[in-house]
Amino acid sequence: MWKKDVKIDEHIEEVAGDTTELSLQEQVAQLTKKLAEQEEIVKRAQSDYFRTKMEFDEYVRRADEVKSGYEVDGLIKALEKVLPFVNQLKVTLDNTPEEIAWNTRAEWVQLLHTKMLADLWLLWVTPIEVTIGTDPDYTLHIPIWLQETDDEKLKNKVIKEIEWWFVYNKWDVKKVVMPAKVVVWK
Repeated sequence: MWKKDVKIDEHIEEVAGDTTELSLQEQVAQLTKKLAEQEEIVKRAQSDYFRTKMEFDEYVRRADEVKSGYEVDGLIKALEKVLPFVNQLKVTLDNTPEEIAWNTRAEWVQLLHTKMLADLWLLWVTPIEVTIGTDPDYTLHIPIWLQETDDEKLKNKVIKEIEWWFVYNKWDVKKVVMPAKVVVWK
C-alpha cells in the first residue's frame, strides 16, 4: 500500500472509532454547532473590519479637510499683505489724469496691475466689484465713511466703493480674503 492510502485508512478508522462513542446525530449536532460558532466569529470579524474601515476613511477625509483648510488659511494670510498693494495700484490707475495716461510709467503701473490680477486668478482669488445701491453685507463690506441723507430709500445703501473685495473660490471652498471698503448712506 502506498503511504497516502495508509493515512486515509487511519483517518477512516479514527472516524469509525468516534462513531462508536457518539451517535452520528450527535456528531452532526456538534459539527453544526461548531459551524454556527465559526460563522458568528466570521460575521463579527467582517463587521469589525467594515466599521474600522469606515472610521479610517472618515479620519482620512477629515484630515484632508483640515490640511486643505490650513493651506487656504495660509494663502489668505499671505494675500492679506499683498492685496492692499493691488488695490493701491487700482486707485492710482483710477486717479491718473488723462494727459499723462499715455506715459510709460502709467502704462507700467497698468501692466503691473494686470499681472497681479492674473497671478491672483491662478491662486483662485478674484476681485469682485461692489454693486452700488445695495445694502452692505458686513461679511463682505467695511463701511469706512457714513454720508448723511434725508431720503429714506437711500438709507443704509452703498454709495461708493473705495476698494475691491477679494474672494478665494476653489470648488466647494469659498472664503472672503479681504472685504470691500465702501461709503454708505446714513
